[in-house]
Order: sequence, then structure tokens, then C-alpha cells
Amino acid sequence: MPRLRLVTCLLFCAMLWPLLGSSQAEESLWHPHQHPAQIERRISGFTRAAAHLVIGSEDGGILRQLSLEVGDTVDGDEDWPVVARLDQTLAYERVAAAKASLAEHQAQLAQMAKDIARAKRESDWWRQEQQRVAELAAEGRASTRDADELSFRADASELSLASLTLRRDAATAALRRSEAQLVSEQHILSRHQLRAPRGWVVAARLLEPGSQVGPGSGVLELVRLDQLEIPLRLSEAELAAIRNGPIHLSRRDGTRIQALLHAVDPRFDPQSRKRQVFLRIPAENDKDTQANLESGQEWTLTLHLPDPNGGLRIPKAYLRQDLDQWLVRRSDGAWMQVRALRQEAEGLIISADGLAPGLALRPANGQTDTQP
Repeated sequence: MPRLRLVTCLLFCAMLWPLLGSSQAEESLWHPHQHPAQIERRISGFTRAAAHLVIGSEDGGILRQLSLEVGDTVDGDEDWPVVARLDQTLAYERVAAAKASLAEHQAQLAQMAKDIARAKRESDWWRQEQQRVAELAAEGRASTRDADELSFRADASELSLASLTLRRDAATAALRRSEAQLVSEQHILSRHQLRAPRGWVVAARLLEPGSQVGPGSGVLELVRLDQLEIPLRLSEAELAAIRNGPIHLSRRDGTRIQALLHAVDPRFDPQSRKRQVFLRIPAENDKDTQANLESGQEWTLTLHLPDPNGGLRIPKAYLRQDLDQWLVRRSDGAWMQVRALRQEAEGLIISADGLAPGLALRPANGQTDTQP
């Protein structure tokens, strides 16, 4: 019985041996088209402020005060503290004139209200008298001439009241114009005080005190350093690589941070065949690293891209060098020459020209069936 079991095992092993040998042979084959070559690109850029702001004047005047220096941070109790002042003498005079004009129109309107009240009392009295005399004239107790004269006086008083009402409406409109003029002059006065957002840093003083400032002229240039960006110029393939995955940047000291693709310039440069890309550094990075970030630091973006020449990667075990020629052995044992594009530490990058799509290679140190 034991002898029968031994014979059965030997027969089973004999049946599996060809299959195992075939599997090992298949595993040792190298399929070049399944291993396209890649190239490494290193693109460096420098951090800079992500936001820029120019503080300018809406009105013209002489710049009298500018206390911030380059590198100073805008600080104050308000969200938009005052950082510069223009000469306010003329603006103050215009505000004073507007206030005087407003007071004058208010006084005129108040007097007009009194005149209208008096005219209305007179009109009501004359109308009552006209009605009373008209009734007496109808009874023959008053002359018709007196009734007509009182009717004329009543009509005249009503016309005078209507005229005063129109003059009051005109005075009211003038008062509204004076109020609007005062608000406008006060707004112009406030514009002589230039304000900036708190927390921003002065990058440049565009004008100095004593300079003539024209409408729209810039006085200070500010940057926001709590948000940094890195501008890079990338090709379409490089841009596609960062669109499809996380973006990691590194420095020479080994520090690594993560960045986000913030914006892509839609304009394409036909000369360099690249686009301007802006990477933003989020606050989710390591706190120590985030605290050490500042403008002007160099960071490198490393990308692994498909070989633009369509090269294929061949390990050293599948290569044989004959003088200046490189040879590989097909799965049928025949040797064939390949064109080398470049050498790498692990092997060779060869051109795919002339290689069949389903080509399989055997290790170069095996038995040679067909000599080159």
C-alpha cells in the first residue's frame, strides 16, 4: 500500500513539473512595452506674497503725512487704520461752506413755514368774510360791490398762499441739495485720509510727504505675507501631472510641504510652450514648517513624466553589450540589436522603434539558441 502511494505522488509530480517550469519561464520573461520609461523633471520657484494691494488717492492734493516705512505692518484698532493724510485745508473749507449753506436753507425753510401759516390764516379769514358779506348782499343788507371786493381779496390771499407753498417746495429742494452737498464734501474730506487693511505689510513707498498726489495715484504698495504662492511655468504634460495628484515641494535641506494648484493662466506661450501656474501653500502643513515660511524661499517641484521619446526600460539582466552595440534576447532565443537612448543605474532606456508590440525578452545570461 505505501508503495502504491509513492508511485501516485511521483506520477502527480511528473505531471506538474512541466507546468511549473513553464510558469517560471513566463515569470522570467521581460515585456518591454509594459515598462515605459519615465523622466524626472525638477522645477524650482520662489515663494512670494499671494496678494498685493496699492493704496491710492481718489482726489488730488499734497501728501502731508506718511508714517509707515517699508517692512512695517499696518496696525491699529480699526480694521482699516489711517496710514497717510493729504492736505485737508481746502476740504475743511468746503465742508464749512456746505454747512453754512445748509444752515441758510434751513433758516429760509423755517421762515417760509411761518409765512405760509400766516398766509393760510389770512386766506381763511378773507374767505369767511367773503361768504358772510355775500350772504348779506343776497338779503339786501350789503352792497354787491363790497361782496365783489371781498371775493377778490379772498382769491388774492389764496393765490398768495399757493405762491408761498411753491416757494416752500423750492426751498425744500434747495435744502436737500445742501444736505447732499454737505455729505459729498464730508466724503471728500474723509478721502484725504488714506486707509489700509490691518495686518498687511508695506512693500514700497511710492510717494514721499510733500509730493503732489493726483487722483488715482498710488501712495503705498502692500503685500499680505500670511498667504504665499509660488509661480511656475509648466508644459502641458507637467500641468497634467500636478492636476491628477497631490503636489509636494521640497527644499535642499530636506523640508517638504504640500501645495495646492490655485490658478492657471489661460494664455499659452507659443515660444516656451508653457503656461503660468500659481501654487498656493495651505495652512494644513506642519506648524513648524508653516511658521518658517517666508517670501523669497526656493522650493522644488519634482515630477516623473512619461519619456517624450517613447523609450522603454530594460533591466541589466536582459542586456548584453558587444563593443558599442546593445543586444537583447527574444523569447525564442534569438538575439536582436536595440538602440540605446540613455543609461540608468538599473539598466538601459531603449527606443521602441522596430520592437514588436508583444515582444518578450529572456535574460541575457541564459543559453543562446541563435547567435547574433
